[in-house]
Formats: sequence, structure tokens, C-alpha cells
Amino acid sequence: MPLETKITRNGGIVKLRWSHFHIASMVVALMLEAPEEWDDAKPNEGIDYPTEPQPIGPGDVFQIVSYPIIAAALEKAGSTDYRNYTLKNDHKFLDTADGEVFELKTGDTLSFWRS
Repeated sequence: MPLETKITRNGGIVKLRWSHFHIASMVVALMLEAPEEWDDAKPNEGIDYPTEPQPIGPGDVFQIVSYPIIAAALEKAGSTDYRNYTLKNDHKFLDTADGEVFELKTGDTLSFWRS
């Protein structure tokens, strides 16, 4: 069953060139929303987050994008249906593979489901 994802912003769906980096960014945003649940997860030292993006590399993506980690991140962030979470903070990520900067905004709803 493939993983489906969606970001809803201001009533519309955010259009992206979807990749595993985007999914990993969504999951890391969930972790940063509830750092106490992830051994005080925090952005790298030396960056002014979220003004400056948190780097995410291919190795990070490989470790993060898995059903158990996605489910745990949703649960620990406080999702009540284990599918959706509305962000309370802004987040910004840098894909170290291609330089893309990906922003998630306060109020964005992150959705994950299997079809």
C-alpha cells in the first residue's frame, strides 16, 4: 500500500514536485513540534531556525521515511486521528542533494495515509 501525503494551506493543496525529501521534512516538522517526545529534538546548532533552513540529506531521508517513524511522529505531535496534524510553528528545510528550500507554515495541515 503506497503512502499518500498532502499539505493543505489556506484551504488549498500545496503543489510540489514530491520527493522523499518533502516527506522527511514533514516528519521532522512533526518532531520539532514536540521536541520533548524526541529527546529534545532541535535544529542543528549554528543556524537561526526557522529563518535559516534545517539541512536534510539523503541519509536522513532514508532513516526518516518509514511507516513506523511517520506514525510515531504523528502520535507524539498530538494527532488524534494519526493521519493529520496542523502545524503550530513555521518550519524550513534544505535538501542538501539539490539545494531546494522547502517551507512549511503555521496553520498548514500535514496529511499522511496509505491507499
